[in-house]
Amino acid sequence: VPLTPAWAGVCPKGATLQIRDEDKVKVEACVKKVNPCSKMGNIESASNLDSKGGCFIPHGASLYKNPDGSESTLNYKDGKLNGRSYSYSAKKVLLSEENFLNSLKDGKQKTFYEDGKKRSQEVYSAGLKVGEHLSWYPKGEIEKKVHYTDGHPSGTWTFWYPNGKKKSESAYGTLGWEGLYRDWYSSDRLHLVAQYVNGQLEGTYT
Repeated sequence: VPLTPAWAGVCPKGATLQIRDEDKVKVEACVKKVNPCSKMGNIESASNLDSKGGCFIPHGASLYKNPDGSESTLNYKDGKLNGRSYSYSAKKVLLSEENFLNSLKDGKQKTFYEDGKKRSQEVYSAGLKVGEHLSWYPKGEIEKKVHYTDGHPSGTWTFWYPNGKKKSESAYGTLGWEGLYRDWYSSDRLHLVAQYVNGQLEGTYT
């Protein structure tokens, strides 16, 4: 992945490039002036008020360079996060790739370890977790596979040990755990078996 692919140093129409320092972080941001300054809490202010009560809000790409060499690129539209955002380590390795719509996570989100291997993959819709969510151990082994519906756990949830042995398996209904729950020792021997109905223990617990 090329370095900060979202940052081209060109601001959209109606915005200008602003370069500033924020607590040792160098910021190169596309901003546009709003007068009077918006009172909306979800609009991020890029700089302080001017003498006439206006302010500058992010509009376009913003590049944040940290003292340790790591950096992030975020995209805004009228003060709200919109589009792809990226973060990089000091060695310019991609650490995260996220997508936003009106400042809410939306679509596929990815994170990576310092060596570039996959760390997690999630899906959001208007800020709510949906679909299949995955994570991996540092050496690449699968750690978990879980599901969400409208922000709530759903379907089968499975976790694994780093050695590839299954750690636990459960299922979710609308009111919580539903059906058979099992977990294992790392040696692959069964540790616990339980039954749930509507999120409550019911039946044999072994």
